[in-house]
Amino acid sequence: MIQKQIKIVILEDSEFYNSILTKQIRSFTEVLAESGKVAFDIQSYTYAQDCLRNLKEDVNIVFSDYYLGNGTNASDVLKQVKEICGNCQFVVLSQTEDESIVQKLIDNGAFAVLHKDRDALPKSCMIIEDILAKLI
Repeated sequence: MIQKQIKIVILEDSEFYNSILTKQIRSFTEVLAESGKVAFDIQSYTYAQDCLRNLKEDVNIVFSDYYLGNGTNASDVLKQVKEICGNCQFVVLSQTEDESIVQKLIDNGAFAVLHKDRDALPKSCMIIEDILAKLI
């Protein structure tokens, strides 16, 4: 049986939240991989420049914080990600409640924008399930 390889990238400038989100997604995807139908490759970055420099066209999902430091935000990264991997699903996690920012992200191709609250981690896993249902 041929396994489908799913590549996930996490971009979060807070090392603490990056670690928590990465662990949550790794734990969740390990369970999904037990079926033998799918394998996951998860890469994690704290700097947008490092992420974009290493981004490949076959990445399936990018999870990104909105405010990324050095004047960079997810809107900037989204444009560049779409140029590199046009079929990639871009998910933003943010503390912003500004609806105009959320709408702009969706209009520019973000798959989803999650409010960074206590439900953000389980919602991230549900988003992976939604995207997988379309890929497999």
